[in-house]
Amino acid sequence: MKNKIMFCNIAWMKNYLGTKNDPPINGGQHIKDVGSGGEVYSFLDDNGKCHGFVRIHGNIALEKHFKGVTSKDQYVDDVLVVWVATNEKKETRIVGWYKNARVYRTDKDLNFFVNSQESSYYNIVADARDCDLIPEDSRTFPIHRAREVGRGMGFGQSNIWYAESEFARENIVPRVLEYIEDYKGPYANFIYDLWNLEKDIEDIEFLNDFQKLYEEGVKNYNQRNYYDAIVYFKAAQRINEPIEMLAKLAESLFYALRYDKAISLFNRLIDIEGETINSLIFLMSSYDYIEDREKTIEYANKIVSFPTDSADDIEHKIFAYCVLFDIYIYKNKFKKAEKTLSDLEDYFKGVAKNSQEDINETIYRMKENLRQVNKAYLGHN
Repeated sequence: MKNKIMFCNIAWMKNYLGTKNDPPINGGQHIKDVGSGGEVYSFLDDNGKCHGFVRIHGNIALEKHFKGVTSKDQYVDDVLVVWVATNEKKETRIVGWYKNARVYRTDKDLNFFVNSQESSYYNIVADARDCDLIPEDSRTFPIHRAREVGRGMGFGQSNIWYAESEFARENIVPRVLEYIEDYKGPYANFIYDLWNLEKDIEDIEFLNDFQKLYEEGVKNYNQRNYYDAIVYFKAAQRINEPIEMLAKLAESLFYALRYDKAISLFNRLIDIEGETINSLIFLMSSYDYIEDREKTIEYANKIVSFPTDSADDIEHKIFAYCVLFDIYIYKNKFKKAEKTLSDLEDYFKGVAKNSQEDINETIYRMKENLRQVNKAYLGHN
């Protein structure tokens, strides 16, 4: 186990997969005010990574606590991050840990232009396979507060504790390291790469019935049980690979946050049947979610240039124009943003399937956004 360690105090939650049916408690004033925070997704396996967040005032002073780190370094690697939270009984417990984590000096944004409501922020990241969350009823290891047990013997007022006192290094840290190394209990978080997919496939009773496997896959897909859908589609794939099934499997991978795998399969679909709006939309969105902006732009441009104008295609093209516009605004490429807006206005003139009210609202929002960011940008330069 590495000797770089930090304890991070966050809100208490059951799963840390978002606030739906899992409201955070005892997370400080920000959580009280808005009901959410950066830590609420700390154990979500997002394309093989977990993004954690600990709220502090200012930046994380890495050089003060990690040997060999300078004030110019923006992150430090190979840190054991121990996540600590306080339950309803006011008991502070270890809830999980990241091994081999990267800790950033400043908060990082997760900006998603295909769905801004899912944008978030983090200051700690690790491979999902190195992240372990303990179920609520198994969180038994206490980490005390300094006000209760004495200075250097527990958390102070900050949400980060480096356990640097002689007492902590000799008495607390060794016990924590031993606890993590020897922990044999259950885990509450799901890690895709550690999932025994083949076993779940072999447990299916009708492995030789393609139609039934496909129908069960579609049923679970429609119920948003995407992992179960993947099981049935993967089993069906052993027998046959019709395009409609591969498309559903690719979409299931996308909704299960397996963007790399979804990208590979959508590209395979394009090799088989050529480009479709559906595949292009999912590819644009997948690249956006892994923050590959150049690829996001590439596929957005493919969408706006797609040579059909069905009602659905029109909506997809407008969406792609908006994604392009927002990315250019974010990157301070205002000329390209203006050109995208102009292209969208020209496109609107050629299609009459949108109400004028909807058109005006979209154009007004974009023009107002461009005006405000231009003003802000010029004010800082």
